[in-house]
Amino acid sequence: MATWYTTGTVSVTNGSTAVTGSGTAWVANTKPGEAFRGPDDRLYEIEAVVSDTSLTLADGYLGSSQSGQAYAILPVRGVLKQAYDALTSAIATMNGYIGTALAGRFGFGSASAPGVSFDGDADTGFYRADDNQLAAATGGARRFLLSNTAMDFNVPLTGVELEGTWYSRGLPRFERNDQYMMHLRNNNAGAGLKHWSVMIPDGTGALALQSLDDAETFVNQYVFDRDPGASAESPNSVINRIKGDERYIAKRGSNANGEYVRFADGTQICLSISFTVDIDVTAGAIWRSDSIVWTYPAAFVASPALMQGRQNHTTGYWTVPSVSSPTGADACAMAWQTMTSRVINLVAIGRWF
Repeated sequence: MATWYTTGTVSVTNGSTAVTGSGTAWVANTKPGEAFRGPDDRLYEIEAVVSDTSLTLADGYLGSSQSGQAYAILPVRGVLKQAYDALTSAIATMNGYIGTALAGRFGFGSASAPGVSFDGDADTGFYRADDNQLAAATGGARRFLLSNTAMDFNVPLTGVELEGTWYSRGLPRFERNDQYMMHLRNNNAGAGLKHWSVMIPDGTGALALQSLDDAETFVNQYVFDRDPGASAESPNSVINRIKGDERYIAKRGSNANGEYVRFADGTQICLSISFTVDIDVTAGAIWRSDSIVWTYPAAFVASPALMQGRQNHTTGYWTVPSVSSPTGADACAMAWQTMTSRVINLVAIGRWF
């Protein structure tokens, strides 16, 4: 049962409804409608609790003006007051959840304290890592993150559908409306090309393998088709087509350094751009040009063979390769006399794997 509140002292003024307290805490211990017993021993209804040290009475104080006097506040509602306080607290708590959890909306949360968790396992559940992101955690660690652009897994994908042989019909299927696609990433710090995507281009039976750099910018694309003569059930049909047929071109390309062709057996041929030189430097009894430097349009695994490219035999000069490395070569033009504006072309033949 609640008791009367008598902490501190009060000052009152005849005819005034204002009561001033000293050492009082009325906000937490007094409610409008309760009774104030003043220094004149009369009871007055409390109309408002203004602050911890200020009350407003419903009627003016009838006694004489006094300060520093004892008083009492009567919780006239007794048990009803306790019920009122409990209900008011419950309503305030409930209002805090309206528009959030009660509406199915939750705070951000974190991997260690998910916004949606489970009884007895508070660090397992779902949370919003950032705007437009949904994450799941177990044991306080993030396991996957779904955003507008990707789903990032932090655990290996396992199971019967993922552990069959590579040619099994039980392999996982990554499907889009127009093609199948899978993105692979190598997280090793020393890896070169870390990203690969595998796809089946629209309307074809071919397989496209795209390589991307660490910024996920397109670098190369390799397209393989199944050997038409191989059985559709043969797991080696694609491999036979790529490695068994020496005529098969795995890739052809060009850039600012020239053109290149890569064959399935590992052979690579590079054709240079045209270099224009002046043959005006003495070299004993003949003449030569300054050396030109050619960076191959595609690197070799070892220094390739280097030779003169297309050149008319009546031009009166010839090309001499001098230094060859896996990534480039030096060469110069030579003649029996001085010449200007002569064109040099080179060919390099080696292996790309």
